[in-house]
Order: sequence, then structure tokens, then C-alpha cells
Amino acid sequence: MKKLISWHDSFSVKNEIIDSQHKKFIDIINKFYTIFKRKGSYDEMKAVLHEIKEYTVYHFTEEEAIMEKVGYPYLEEHKISHEKLIEKITNVEVKYRAGEITVNYEMMNLLRSWLTEHILKEDKLYVGFI
Repeated sequence: MKKLISWHDSFSVKNEIIDSQHKKFIDIINKFYTIFKRKGSYDEMKAVLHEIKEYTVYHFTEEEAIMEKVGYPYLEEHKISHEKLIEKITNVEVKYRAGEITVNYEMMNLLRSWLTEHILKEDKLYVGFI
């Protein structure tokens, strides 16, 4: 089945830990997309949405620790960006669980855009520091 996102070298931030976490993120989003495409159950979708949120929190915590360790000067701004993204994902999960929204192509495109833009724009800013 077609993937929503594929890893390519332009995503690399030249840090093995962060790159492997970004690859894992892509895998989770692709799993979500696969379930969506095959019209998976509400429970399957709910579980993967939760996994996306949980992995987002885990990854951001790890990424911020690395940035702090190397003295990244824009860490606070990056943390604010992370907090906003976690809030958006949490809101989607809550609304989906409450039946207020459904999973659709727009949501898939948002996930893809969010991940690729965050890596290619914001994460690339710390490459020279790590």
C-alpha cells in the first residue's frame, strides 16, 4: 500500500537518535494512513491517534534534552512550538473520541505537512548546534 510519507535524506538533522525517532514518527503516521485507507475500526483509529500523541510527547522531550545539552540558544522558542503541536494533536484526539470529528484526507495531509514542515524548517535550525 502507498505510504503517506517516506523518509529521505533531506529530513536528516545529522543526529542518529533524532533521525531514528523521526523515522519512527513516519512509521506511525503511515500506520495511521494504512488503517484509514482500509477503513479501519474506530478503536484502531483511536489507538493510533493516541500512539501519535504519546510518541510526540516522548520525542519532543528527548529532542529538547539534546538541545539543552548542547546549549541550543533557541530552545525556549522550540519548546513553545512543541507545546502548540502537542496541544493540536491532543485536541484532535479528544474530538475524535467524542465523535466531533472523523478521520479524513484533510487530517492525513495535516499530519504529513506538520511533520515534514517541522523537521525541514524548525528542526533544521539546530543542526549546526548538535
